[in-house]
Amino acid sequence: MHSVPTANESKCWPSPVPNRKKIARTNQAGPRERPASFFARTFPQKCKSEQQMRLPKISPWLVCLGLTGWAIAQPAQLIPRQEWGSQPLAVPDEMRQTPQRVVLHHSGVLWKEGDDAFLKIRALQAWGQREKNWPDLPYHFMIDPEGRIFEGRELHYRPESNTSYDLKGVVNVELWGNFDEQPVTPQALAATADLLAWLRAEHHLRELSTHRLEAPGQTTCPGNYFMRYFESGQLQKMIDERDD
Repeated sequence: MHSVPTANESKCWPSPVPNRKKIARTNQAGPRERPASFFARTFPQKCKSEQQMRLPKISPWLVCLGLTGWAIAQPAQLIPRQEWGSQPLAVPDEMRQTPQRVVLHHSGVLWKEGDDAFLKIRALQAWGQREKNWPDLPYHFMIDPEGRIFEGRELHYRPESNTSYDLKGVVNVELWGNFDEQPVTPQALAATADLLAWLRAEHHLRELSTHRLEAPGQTTCPGNYFMRYFESGQLQKMIDERDD
């Protein structure tokens, strides 16, 4: 979770369970030379979306972000960390990672009229440093109800979590709001699809999961209002439409 977290707000954060199953892939991309530009366009390989692995009781569980043959532009609504005033501390080298999959979260705190995302993200970073000894935000990207995407922790450092599960290789994406009690805004949902399509194309991230699935029994994150888009395949469809 995030915002200015209270004792009851800090339950929502990142990665895989010991017995998680991997999505079958074909033509998996190996290491590649990164162009001079961090946001250079790439052409990811294809994967078999029909071979999604399912765990008990919830469908799609893991989603294959799969197949695209086109470059995807960086989301226009992405706000770099410098613009919102990020002040990270030094992240230990042992936290370095190779990004492998995306895990979706909600903050678990109701978004109220008049809330300011710039104030919230700076407060979360300061709170984590002060109370949890986290050097930076626990998330790599955060999305507000207006659809703005805030850049957080650098991708090559693993995230943080208030729950227990393997964080190695995880890219944490969080949406502000409590989606057990309030719906996801269309703008936030569209921005999520934009970001996931770009991460698939730019960083070859084809596995998509949720905090609830990664840490079963520990959290309801990202909330039932969001899970309906994940489980129904609507979010996956929106991602794929970014390639058309």
